[in-house]
Amino acid sequence: MIPRSYLFVPGNRAERFDKALASAADVVVLDLEDAVVPDDKALARAAVARCLAAADAALRPRLVVRINDQSTPWFGDDLALLWPRPTRTARCCPRPKRLTRWPGCAPPAPASRCWR
Repeated sequence: MIPRSYLFVPGNRAERFDKALASAADVVVLDLEDAVVPDDKALARAAVARCLAAADAALRPRLVVRINDQSTPWFGDDLALLWPRPTRTARCCPRPKRLTRWPGCAPPAPASRCWR
């Protein structure tokens, strides 16, 4: 199924995750990038990790994590959050700061494109 709607939820607003997943949105994007101020990045990453670990198998296909750009100090920690997952978690490319490729990203695509 091709998703028709994406609901972005700031990663530091864990109290909104369940409501977002209960919505009719096809995809819920847990945003670690520009929706989260720098001082809250670690808190947001921990909240997203808890959500991913607790997510029901039926809900996992709807979850996407939008990570920070490789030029930021949070990129490595964001990737580390996603790599050890027993089931693959979809990632969403960060909004590009410059036109280069970064590890873990498919061939150049529109910044808003998410993939599984």
